[in-house]
Amino acid sequence: MRAVLSCLHGGEDPAFGWCTGPRAVPEGELADVERRIAALRRSRTALARYLADAGT
Repeated sequence: MRAVLSCLHGGEDPAFGWCTGPRAVPEGELADVERRIAALRRSRTALARYLADAGT
């Protein structure tokens, strides 16, 4: 939170602008979610293939 608050600029009426450091946090989270989605897709494909093979 402290890192995000450092991106506030102005006095009485502060404006928010992305700073390099705080922006890396949600970008890292997004990359992590994408990796997990890819892993789940691989697992789903393998499981579906297993079930299809077991049914024959």
